[in-house]
Formats: sequence, C-alpha cells, structure tokens
Amino acid sequence: MNSIPRIALAPIIVLAFGIGDVSKIVTSWIVVVFLVFFNTFEGARSIDGGFINAARLLGASEWQITRTVVIPSTMAWVFASLSPAISFALIGVIVGEFIGAERGIGRLIIESEARGESLGHDGRGHRADVGRRGAFRPDPAIAGLSFALATAQYGRVGCGDEQRWAIAMGIQIYGFWRSIASFRVRVALKLKGMPFEEISVDILSGEQFKPDYEAVNAERVVPTFIHDGHSVFQSLAIIEYLEDIQQEPRLIPKDPRERAYARSLALMTVADAHPLVTPRVRNHLTKAFGADAHPIENWGKHWTTEGLAIYERILARRPPEPFALGVEPSLADICIAGQVIGAHFLKLELSAYPIVAGLADRCFALPAFATSHPFEQPGYKAANAGR
Repeated sequence: MNSIPRIALAPIIVLAFGIGDVSKIVTSWIVVVFLVFFNTFEGARSIDGGFINAARLLGASEWQITRTVVIPSTMAWVFASLSPAISFALIGVIVGEFIGAERGIGRLIIESEARGESLGHDGRGHRADVGRRGAFRPDPAIAGLSFALATAQYGRVGCGDEQRWAIAMGIQIYGFWRSIASFRVRVALKLKGMPFEEISVDILSGEQFKPDYEAVNAERVVPTFIHDGHSVFQSLAIIEYLEDIQQEPRLIPKDPRERAYARSLALMTVADAHPLVTPRVRNHLTKAFGADAHPIENWGKHWTTEGLAIYERILARRPPEPFALGVEPSLADICIAGQVIGAHFLKLELSAYPIVAGLADRCFALPAFATSHPFEQPGYKAANAGR
C-alpha cells in the first residue's frame, strides 16, 4: 500500500465524496498527511532517552517534558516535512481540479476536452487555432498534467530537500530486527534523512523461504530494498545505490584513496566476519556436524572477536578523528558498528578493543545509529516483552 503513489487514490476519493470542493480538499490532504505525520513520528522516536530521563530526575512533569523536550526536538522534523508537503499539496490541488471540479477552470477543462477543443483539433478534424489571434494555444489539461508530473517527480522545479523527499517517497525495506545487514541499511537511510517503511521477515523462523518472499528476493535473505518498484539486494549494494540517488550527506568519499579505504573497512565485516555467523551458517553446523547450542555459540564468539581484533589493528594505524574517515560518519563506521552489535548479541566484553569501543560509542551517540540498533526495534521488544 505504501508503494502506491497517494495521488493515484484521487479517482477513489471522487467516487467516495463526489465531484466538488470536498473531494479536492481530501485529495490534497491525503497527499501530504502521511509525509508530515511519519516524519513527525520519526522525529519523536529519535529523541535521546537520556534527555527525558534527566528531566524526570529533575522532577519535570510529563507536560513539562513534552513542552521542553519532545516538542522542540520534533519541530525540526516537522518544518523539514512542510517544504515538500507544499509541493505535494499543489499536486493534489491540480489533480483535484482535473477530476473533481464542478465549476471554475477544472470544469472548463473537462468541457473543452469533451468537445475536443485542444490544440490542433476542434472535434471536426480541423486545427482549432487556424485564423485566430495567438496561434499557439496550449491545451490547459496537458500543460497542467505535465506540471503535476514534473512536480511529483522532483518535489518542485529545482533540487534540494524537496528532491530528497520526492526520491524517498515509496521506499520499503524487507528486514528483520536481529539482522545486522538490515541495521546497516537503516542507519544509511536515517543519516541521509530518507523516510522508509520496514517490513519484517522473520529469518529465525524461516519466513525468508516462503514463496511470497522468494518472489521478492530469490537469494532468500534480508535486507531487500524496494524503491519505485525496483529491488536492490545486499546491504553494501543498497548503501551505494542510496549514495547514487542522494549524494548528501556523503557516506562514501569522492577521493579514490579514501573511498577504497572506506570500502576496505566495510568489507572486513560484510565479506569476512559477518557471513560466518549468519543463521544459515549456524543451521548448517547443526545439520552437517550435529553441533548443539554451546559449540555454535563458541563459533560465533570466535569469528566475532576475530573481526573486532582486525578492526582494532587497522584503526590503531589510523585513529578515528572522531570517526573512521574524519568528522562525519561513513560507510566504514556503519559496518564497524554492525560488528560491535554482533558482540552485543553474544555479550562479549570490548575492553580488549578500546579503539573500536570508543568509535562505537561515538556512533551510537547519534540518533541514526541508536534508533537503528536491533535492541531498539519493535520485533526485539515484542520478543522480549515477557522476560
């Protein structure tokens, strides 16, 4: 449902509310309400719980917390959504005028179209503009529809935040709360400020092997990234795709040497350490070698600590400042943080890896990382609600 352009609901709205002002208002409203609501909701979710706990410790009431912490923290998200919302509201107005008008310009367009009165055609096979002043008379319906489509594609004429939100409309992720690869994609999307819908695929119970998901991803793994009906698999490929369609803020440097370094750090976990501890590998250990929970846990600890040790050695040669490639988090930091999450799953101490631990702390101090952590996902909270 979320992948359907909201404007495509306009004919249904006309059927429900009839031709008139009400259908126009509803069309404009439904185009923008989800954008503003979900952006505001994401802003509320991103609030650092430490601020709220500190306010409670100081004796603040719930209303005071809402007024001094929640509302100020979400206002930036609200205002960020208003600019693209205006563009999308304009689309709703134009389309509503086309299909829901009982008077005014929209009605004139409908009547003119019904009589064939458009440029180059008068309903009788003759040019409608022959012998008239102002020979070029563009069809209002075609001109208006072209403008609406251009606005829908780019948010408005030009670039910037509106284009970013136009690109982000309709992004879906098939993921799982415990999936470190899904974590990487969540962080990348949030760092770039691109809203998305995540659809859970329980890879522990085998939902990835069901025919309906296999139709989405033949590899039968998560995450799967869907954008405007186009599917991308593998977290690293997804992040590079995001970098191509929304270049700011950059996660992969432009400089060839820095870009190679970032990808090298990323591949240490994506290609080396993480694939050895995935559910399908653990399941194969059980089926092929009869391994029970204890040796499988030791297997996971071994390869997770191997990955941490490699990162510690590499980062010792080029210390983070404060992140792996400089002042802003990058693809490398996302992947290193994912390796640390593997240690969180196994309850491993990080004292032997102080550089990695310090980098991870700085990453998880950022809302994009903190809110993407598996332990912050609804699936984790639901699975551990009774514990």
